[in-house]
Amino acid sequence: MLLRPDVGCERFLERVGERDHSILRPFALSDADPAGVEVDVVEADADELGDAHTAGVTAISDIILPFLNASGGVLRVRELLEQPTQVTDLPQAPPLPRLARQIEFEQVSFGYGPERDTLRDVSFTIPQGSSVAFVGPSGSGKSTIISLLARFYDPGAGTISVDGHDLRAVQQDSLRAQIGTVLQDNILFDATVRDNIRLALREDTDEQVEATARAAGLHEAILALPEGYDTPSASGAGGSLAASANESPSPAH
Repeated sequence: MLLRPDVGCERFLERVGERDHSILRPFALSDADPAGVEVDVVEADADELGDAHTAGVTAISDIILPFLNASGGVLRVRELLEQPTQVTDLPQAPPLPRLARQIEFEQVSFGYGPERDTLRDVSFTIPQGSSVAFVGPSGSGKSTIISLLARFYDPGAGTISVDGHDLRAVQQDSLRAQIGTVLQDNILFDATVRDNIRLALREDTDEQVEATARAAGLHEAILALPEGYDTPSASGAGGSLAASANESPSPAH
């Protein structure tokens, strides 16, 4: 299809075709061009073509700017994923047995840079089954202790062990499989409440999911939702849970 003046755009044709007064006038239909292809020739008003051109440029800019922002984010994520891993498993490292007795920090020191240590000669023991809170001002090392326990970093000095097993000598996956995280800010995926609870262990049965919710004190609050465990989180299940139980599926994760 040819436009006169020489501006061609299917979106323009759709746009102007919806107007009350058509600005497109059939001009001619040729029998065939030399290659044997039929050609439509359309004449259009120059002012309307100019408006369409402006609208087209605006629409393109609306697409390009978010695309450029997103592409920059993708590049940064890729750069992060390509960073060499600093914490690795030893060859033939065994899995960590299930926690049975205690977690122990022995004279642990750690710093994020060479300037100063965030932790220095820290020692404590946490018996199995106990509850412990780390309290202190910002920068005192509370989050650092958790990061070291999950082995996101290795200590610069000292030893962190579970039942006598040095965390540097066991498989990281087996350690983290025994760690549950409840975030301060609730994060729900676009799925049902049941699937959000089943996030870590996809093979869990419905009965196991409900048992987990009961253990987290959420079962009654979930049953009060419009579709119970099958309520989509996008429908506000997280807000309903927070209002009724002052909790979210995060503890059940």
